[in-house]
Amino acid sequence: MPSRHVETCRFEVDRKRIDSVNKRLRPSSFLPRNGASGAPETSVIGIDSLSEEDIWRLGSLYVAPPGRKLKGRADFSAATVYELSLDLIDDNEIEGRHSNIVDWPEDRGQWIDIAGQLALNSRFSRNPEV
Repeated sequence: MPSRHVETCRFEVDRKRIDSVNKRLRPSSFLPRNGASGAPETSVIGIDSLSEEDIWRLGSLYVAPPGRKLKGRADFSAATVYELSLDLIDDNEIEGRHSNIVDWPEDRGQWIDIAGQLALNSRFSRNPEV
């Protein structure tokens, strides 16, 4: 089932994946990993109607590994995902807000270009607690 979320975000815990000069996540942050099915997917959270405080709370509770803090996040429209011929699938985890970006092309050489487009079309926010 396609995602019902309009606005999504990708959290990042690794400073190396943040481009401080251009103030955005690096494309490597958006690259897919193999999901439970073995297919490539990128984890995101729907942030529609959430306050800044609630967005960071969800990320801290469900995304940040124990003992680590989120460094930043990239907010982007679900429309950007669809425009890149990818899909968003909800899985009802993380308070019903978790989705995976799926349908990555078989040609892994295309992944970095697609991830770059996701990065370019997102709005970066640094974690105010870091």
